[in-house]
Amino acid sequence: MLYVGGYSLIDADGPGVHAHNLQRLLIPKEDDALVLRPTNATADQLWKVEQFVRAKVGTEYSMEEARKVVRNGEFVPEDNRQFCTRLVAKAYEFAGFQIVERPDYCSPKDIETSNELSIVEGVTRFANEKEIDYANETDTPLQKQEEVTSKVLEDVRSLTGEDIQTFEQLDEYLIKHPEHDNEVSRIVTDTGYLNLWEIDIEKNPWHYDIKEFVNHYPEIQHVHTAKWLVNICKELYFRFETMRQYYEEQSSSNNISYFSKMLELYKKLLELNNKRMEVAIDVLIEAGLDKEEIMGAAQN
Repeated sequence: MLYVGGYSLIDADGPGVHAHNLQRLLIPKEDDALVLRPTNATADQLWKVEQFVRAKVGTEYSMEEARKVVRNGEFVPEDNRQFCTRLVAKAYEFAGFQIVERPDYCSPKDIETSNELSIVEGVTRFANEKEIDYANETDTPLQKQEEVTSKVLEDVRSLTGEDIQTFEQLDEYLIKHPEHDNEVSRIVTDTGYLNLWEIDIEKNPWHYDIKEFVNHYPEIQHVHTAKWLVNICKELYFRFETMRQYYEEQSSSNNISYFSKMLELYKKLLELNNKRMEVAIDVLIEAGLDKEEIMGAAQN
């Protein structure tokens, strides 16, 4: 798995490449988890690692490719498929940081013993009862996002007959084949992809209303949680704004309604993100933080 900031993990397992919530990751034993950190990677390289894995979300998992890790011989990699260790190693390779000898066919042990990575100690703790209940919840926003994302790409592949594995590939395909615009637009609408944000409002209303926030979190957690929310919102702002600019450019350059729909989606995500930021800042103001402390927490 790759940790991508805030509370998210991205990995490639049975359902393919998808994001997970670190707060929902329960492990049976303390020594079942190993966290590794690159020793000499630059901030720019780490940013590229994150961009690589985010761009791969939706890509299907290949058991056949994974099996080749333990086989002797030279293989031509299937670049449009992923499995756990390949995703991690290729992300670092994309960033110009080689952590293993064979990124396409490396094992967990290869990564664990990499000279370019160091072990982070003390990474686990016992979960309390509330955290265990939270981790075991079903029908979570990320589960729904995973299902819908996979459904969109599956339907697009059925429509086009092409091996489209990511939204980046879908964008490239539509520019070359605008005749499929209406059908692709229908797919993202009918699957509910454009309205996934509604699930977060339903599940976490306290992030969108200060009264809900105050009633939901114990007072002793207000400042810590608000600062956490500010950091999450800052991270999301840069992601959403980058995508908004991208789809604005595509909408201006191509007469494709799908791009217009995606542009409106990212505008909405930015609007909601701003709302969460406002709630967090209002909480900090009510908690008595001075202007300098608040600006330090909220500075972009």
